[in-house]
Amino acid sequence: MPARIQVILILFLCQIAGGLNAPLQAADTNFQSTDSVVVAVLGCGYNTLTYKGSMDVFKKHFSGLYFFKQMPDDKKRMVVLSEFGLNLLDFQFTNDSAQLMNAQEFLNKPGLIELMKGDFGFLVNGIRTSEVLKHRHLTQKKGVERTKVKTEKGQFTLYYRVTDQRLVRVKRRQGWFSSVKYSFTYSNSDLPEEIRIRHTGLPFKMKLKKIKEE
Repeated sequence: MPARIQVILILFLCQIAGGLNAPLQAADTNFQSTDSVVVAVLGCGYNTLTYKGSMDVFKKHFSGLYFFKQMPDDKKRMVVLSEFGLNLLDFQFTNDSAQLMNAQEFLNKPGLIELMKGDFGFLVNGIRTSEVLKHRHLTQKKGVERTKVKTEKGQFTLYYRVTDQRLVRVKRRQGWFSSVKYSFTYSNSDLPEEIRIRHTGLPFKMKLKKIKEE
């Protein structure tokens, strides 16, 4: 399958309202993967990743270390520790689910947890290609190729750099007045050097910078 459509995210909180600006093509055989799973941004290629990051949510600022680890049985773990070593968040992901293992009380709010499940689920999980309903490739613009994708989980616009086919941006609409935007920068690794996540219409954003890859 083309590299430019290899990455699709999963978000769990909201059902996306509205439609795409133009008709999409029905999914075809060119959209299939040999293992029937679309690769996620942090889906594979490492044992443990460590990012230094910050989170701004509802006028509160949190900073610390974000650990992504491959676990047995195709599970993945994502843990956030504060600068003082306090375990702020702990999620476990399978291919199609996200489970909260631990959260400090000031972060353990149902709406916020669902947002973070979606955001971190985007980074570590993929979706079955059978869930891809429609897709459409758009014209190149400033060295970036765009693909609009509709899945059972929602609708996304994926932005790929023409020179190396790396995913550099993703936009997902959330209703009529809000959306989630993801951006990635790379260095020598296929894994992002920097990750930014910003929710428009909600006071919530994250910024992660890689400090260790194993």
